[in-house]
Order: sequence, then C-alpha cells, then structure tokens
Amino acid sequence: MEISSVNESTTFTVPHHNMKQLGKVLPRLIEIVARAPLEDGDIVFSKLDIKYWFGRMEVEKGKHLNFVYVLPEVEGLRIRIVIPKAL
Repeated sequence: MEISSVNESTTFTVPHHNMKQLGKVLPRLIEIVARAPLEDGDIVFSKLDIKYWFGRMEVEKGKHLNFVYVLPEVEGLRIRIVIPKAL
C-alpha cells in the first residue's frame, strides 16, 4: 500500500510502516470477535471520535482541574499528569 500525500507541501511525521497498518484494523477486529469463545459472554466495543467533543467544552471557571488525567506509568519515571490549557 502506497502512502499518498495531500499535496506537495505534505510533511510526513509518522513512519510509513505505521500508516500501512491502518487499513488492517477492521479485519483484525472482525477476526478477533469471530474467534472469541461464546462462553466468555458478550463482546462490546465502540469507536468514538471525540476530537470536537472534549476540546470544545464550556467549563465553569475553576473546574478545569476536573479534566486532569494521569499518563500510563513508565518504570523509573515520576507520575506524569496532563492539565489541559483550554477546554
């Protein structure tokens, strides 16, 4: 699969081998669901596009710290948190 650019000024910031995997996600999910043992119960998953949901919220003044989240732990590093500058 060839990775095409939008135009001549496109700058690729992700390795091409990562982008080539995008077209294989849905078939992999379907295979996993099809092979799942029935006795394990229902399979529930969803795909959400939250690009405009989270970043465009109006939040009461002083409540922005309710949206702080902790990044996954990395051994040897201190706990890392993210505090959004704007909501």
